[in-house]
Amino acid sequence: MEVERLVKKINGFSLTLTVLLVVILLFPFWGKILYPIKYSDKLYDAASFAGVDPLLVAAVVKAESNFNPRAISKKGAMGLMQIMPETAFWLAKEINEPLAKPEELLDPEKNLVLGTFYLKYLIDRYGNLELALGAYNAGVANMDTWLKKNKAENPNLYPFNETKAFVKKVLWNYKVYRFLY
Repeated sequence: MEVERLVKKINGFSLTLTVLLVVILLFPFWGKILYPIKYSDKLYDAASFAGVDPLLVAAVVKAESNFNPRAISKKGAMGLMQIMPETAFWLAKEINEPLAKPEELLDPEKNLVLGTFYLKYLIDRYGNLELALGAYNAGVANMDTWLKKNKAENPNLYPFNETKAFVKKVLWNYKVYRFLY
């Protein structure tokens, strides 16, 4: 009787181990389908040029547009990285990148260059990834106000639920991308 129980435990353990091994081996395959890096050459080039981890850029793009280069938000943010035209024109002057009209933000390469430099600017400005992501979503003016009121140290304290959710989503995406790639 004890031998049968031991055999069942061993068989159960073997089955569990086999299932676990299969899931581990297949998850990267399925994970890469769920978390692709589209426009990877352009994304990696822009990230390298700006000095930002390309997997972080992919995490932002996944959260912002799910890699839809033609995405336009209700507030007017455009393209892969959902850049507001006013921000794009300011940034284009700062980095000497030609930008004549807002529709150019629908070009993946242009959007990735500007969005990645903007992300780098925010990371350097705030010295903290969570604060930079909060500012990316809510804007620099809002982040500066929250910091003055001492409400921005923790993303859970952001007054905007959208910003809380965005920061959490990007950080989750970033973890997944680092695991998969």
